[in-house]
Amino acid sequence: NVGTRMSMSKFQSGGQRTTLTVLLLGDDGVGKSSLISTFVSRNFSISGVPAVMTRVRLPPDPETKCVTTIVDSPVIDESAFFHSRKPRILDHADSIVLVYDLNREETFRRLETHWLPMIARHYQDELPVILAGNKLDMIPTPDEQSLMRSRQQIVTLMQRFKFVRQFVMCSARELRNMDDLFLKAQQAVLYPISPLYDLDSSRITKACRKALTRIFRLYDKDNDGLLSDSEVASFQTQILNTSWTEKDVVGWKKVVARNNPSEEAVVRDSKFTVAGFLAIFDVFITNKNRLDIPWRVLRRFGYSDDLELTIPPSVTEVEEGNWKLTPSARQFLAAMFHQFDKDNDGVLSPDGITAIFSVHQGPALPPWHPYRAKELFRDCDTTVRMTPMIDPASDLHFSTGDPSISASGVTIMSNLTIPSSLGGSATVISAGSHDPINTESMDFLDWIGHWHMISCISPAVVREELFLLGHLEPKITPSFPPNRKESYRKKSVVPDAVNYSKILLPSEEKRVLVVGGQGCGKTSFIKSLCDGGDDTDPLQTSHTSKAEASNTYIKLKRKNRMVEEEFVVHLIFLELPEKQRDGYFAQINDNTSFDLLLFLFDSTDGASFDTLKTIELAYLSEEVPRVYLATKSDLCDLESSGNLASVVKRALEHCEELDIEPPLVTSAADIANKSGDHRTRTVEHIAKCAIEKARARPHAERKRQEAAHIRSLKWWGGMVAAAVIFSIFWGRNRKNETEDRVGWWKAWFSQPKKIQA
Repeated sequence: NVGTRMSMSKFQSGGQRTTLTVLLLGDDGVGKSSLISTFVSRNFSISGVPAVMTRVRLPPDPETKCVTTIVDSPVIDESAFFHSRKPRILDHADSIVLVYDLNREETFRRLETHWLPMIARHYQDELPVILAGNKLDMIPTPDEQSLMRSRQQIVTLMQRFKFVRQFVMCSARELRNMDDLFLKAQQAVLYPISPLYDLDSSRITKACRKALTRIFRLYDKDNDGLLSDSEVASFQTQILNTSWTEKDVVGWKKVVARNNPSEEAVVRDSKFTVAGFLAIFDVFITNKNRLDIPWRVLRRFGYSDDLELTIPPSVTEVEEGNWKLTPSARQFLAAMFHQFDKDNDGVLSPDGITAIFSVHQGPALPPWHPYRAKELFRDCDTTVRMTPMIDPASDLHFSTGDPSISASGVTIMSNLTIPSSLGGSATVISAGSHDPINTESMDFLDWIGHWHMISCISPAVVREELFLLGHLEPKITPSFPPNRKESYRKKSVVPDAVNYSKILLPSEEKRVLVVGGQGCGKTSFIKSLCDGGDDTDPLQTSHTSKAEASNTYIKLKRKNRMVEEEFVVHLIFLELPEKQRDGYFAQINDNTSFDLLLFLFDSTDGASFDTLKTIELAYLSEEVPRVYLATKSDLCDLESSGNLASVVKRALEHCEELDIEPPLVTSAADIANKSGDHRTRTVEHIAKCAIEKARARPHAERKRQEAAHIRSLKWWGGMVAAAVIFSIFWGRNRKNETEDRVGWWKAWFSQPKKIQA
């Protein structure tokens, strides 16, 4: 427990290390204490140093603000090698400098037979070790053959013990490579290699690839999946604060071409691909031994030592009631769609969706996938509609190795990952408006519609998801310090992102709250509308215990400046379960969580319609837009059944009294079994009511006419009042003017005449 508390105290709350301890180990007489004494005092003591030096605390690192403590070690009892219990001197060490004497061959052999096996046993190959060959000043000038043999011995040792990070030959007497030795010991902790690089496979780790790919997207300004010279220069200047010349560009392209660890192309159309961007960091890690470079980049973008991305609070701050996607978010989603639509057919393939979400630290699943949605929207009032074939509470585990994901997150699982209750191998079906059993792809409107849907559920979750994908809202874009140096960026202009708003259809997003009595067919109806393209039976439904969201869309036409244009209406259906109905409607007149109320009633059951009338009378004002729809029309002929006719007739009379659109009579089975025209007409009817191109507000026309009449009366009243005021004013001025003329005439004749002599 004490060790755990001390380990935790070495880190800040954000995962940044604040302290580290460097421990020196080695045989007696190899010069451990002299190394510490000389490094601190910058002077070699000829008179000798204590057998064990006291702890030395160094000033904080200027970049990481981490304080380093150097600890000397006494001679460790040989029995510690055979005991499973770790020697106390090894407690709390973060890195080890393992010292041997270059003049004593036996001290080097004991590295392999004693010290390194003991460290491996007690630290499970996780503690970084720096080998230090001390007393370099006392060995004669070696020949080439001796150097090669010594170098091969070190390589063999490092290959066997993967936690050995570096090898340094040094001299305490001559202060040779002293700074480099302790700097490497610090950097082995401050810039650990294991999160970045897999030493067994000799490749960048999956978590690091995901993080760097996300950073790549942030600087791919034109969203073409490539980094141009100017985009790389912008990254170099803003993040590493160094200049970038044209010669550097050419040089790096040659370097990554020679050191490409993958089979993918690193340069295409004279631009860096994602593989090329990763290859640059591979060179820094393996060839240049500059682990500080990738860590500086990753930490600049909010990644912890475990490569967990810290999400700033400003990302999820959303104004209350502002649920719609921002223009920049739509631009980003459009860019992602077109970038990963590799064949440019207007359809996003399953592989394309996997690639988009590949930067997630977990499985590459979209947020509307049932098993991601279950966690993402756990605390929300609404969740994504789950397909009835899957139990959301079942414990299914995804393999993050190479998931096979369909357009909406379908994963084909093996018998090892599917519970026996599901019968072994099964297909996990997505939620929402896209069921990928037969349609394993998404067009753009379906893609953007899903984002509108989850934004309706939780705008904060959507902004967090977009941030994880590599999108920054303009107001939260981090500011970078200016670089006064002349850079290649000044000679090249970073390309602007493609403005997809010029080629995409205008759209409106409307939330439709679906309400009806139990058994009226709400879920089946919504499923038939939103999953119209698959082969599943819409009548196979399960009980709804929480409000669920689904979506679909339709294209309509309207006149804009006397020109007819096409636009899209995205409909987001929110199905309200019966148990939440009373509490929800108690505050519905003050609620702005929907744009249209869809009343569903069973056309064969009069009580179903009476339930809606009761709700309407008890809770709704005339300002709430609504539309009635009769379901289950396939169960009885409208013209031959008096019962059915009476229910629909009552609803028709009620709608006429409210002066709203008459009830649409349909059924989930008809929508699923008939041609697409039946579904289109139903969706079009609801969409027109949602955008108020059809009568949805009770007595809206009468109120409009009354308001127009009142405006007309006010206008005419104003005109009459203005005329009266003008007449009075004009008459008064006229009277004054007449009096002035008459007074002048009288005054002229009343003047005294001069008498001539």
